[in-house]
Amino acid sequence: MRNKVTIDAIAERLGLSQATVSRALNDKYGVSDATRKQVLLCAYELQYDFSALRRTVSRSEPADCVCVILKQSDLLDRSFYGDVLYGIENYLKSKSFSLYLCFVTDDQQARVLLDDKRFRPDGYIVMGRIPLQAIVDIYAKGTPIVLLDPFYADHTVCRVGLNNVKGGDAAAQCLIRAGHTRVAFVGNPAYSCNPEDRYEGFRRCVEQYPGVRLLPSPAMDESLLYDDQVIRAQLTAPDRPTGVFCANDRVAFRVYEIARELGLRIPDDLSVVGFDDVEKCDWVTPRLTSVHVPRNDFGRIAAQLILENIADPATPQRSVVLETGFTERDSVAGPPS
Repeated sequence: MRNKVTIDAIAERLGLSQATVSRALNDKYGVSDATRKQVLLCAYELQYDFSALRRTVSRSEPADCVCVILKQSDLLDRSFYGDVLYGIENYLKSKSFSLYLCFVTDDQQARVLLDDKRFRPDGYIVMGRIPLQAIVDIYAKGTPIVLLDPFYADHTVCRVGLNNVKGGDAAAQCLIRAGHTRVAFVGNPAYSCNPEDRYEGFRRCVEQYPGVRLLPSPAMDESLLYDDQVIRAQLTAPDRPTGVFCANDRVAFRVYEIARELGLRIPDDLSVVGFDDVEKCDWVTPRLTSVHVPRNDFGRIAAQLILENIADPATPQRSVVLETGFTERDSVAGPPS
């Protein structure tokens, strides 16, 4: 059991007085917005226990509503998030709760949403790459919150994630069984904990086979999941991979387009494995082999957890990890001779 984090520890870490830290944690007057943010982030990182606050939050006027926050740019993955939202909405509806969907673009917009006193949902489900400060603000206010497909690798807040390491291992096994000895990961592991874990599972598996090489990936901006120039560099290198595992299906579909521009045939010249197993995998030619994600269950479990926390704010924070599957289609074959 970890040691309990105190106000003294936060004050010492930041060089602030205990009184300032206490006022910041309790959202009292006399503390600047910048200092309050600094204190809350530090408390969150040290895993300060906000449970007492969560137990005392007033629920005198329940809204019977859960707000789902999604970053606007994640709409590019609407085939993935659409199925997840369907799972959330179905479960909430069965329990007579409404879903309020909010798209944000940055930390400022998320803060405006949280400060709007006209709208007070009973809980929040935060999906994908939402600014950490927004997550901390919700958690510190005592409002129930669940992170769904989280981008941060901590366990302070209730969360629903995937066994991404297992998915990466399955992708490597598929390419290795097909006979590939030069493989690569396409996407940016530094983008979030999800592609990082997928890459890690892929790498660990490849390293178990002495005759198989994991080719290095060029560095890219951490804010990008993938970069067209990097993909082109990988696919045109003198010692290019014959099989690739993509961070998700959206990246895999972009690999399809770039490979076609370069005159590479899939799977004759290049085998491709995706991650998510969205509906479009069956539409592209050749059909995409992909790590399967139970997207409806993903949403349903997140909805179930948030309602448990709304019913009892003292409910312990816990993590749920869903297992991935694997769907083999037509995009993997033996390496070109």
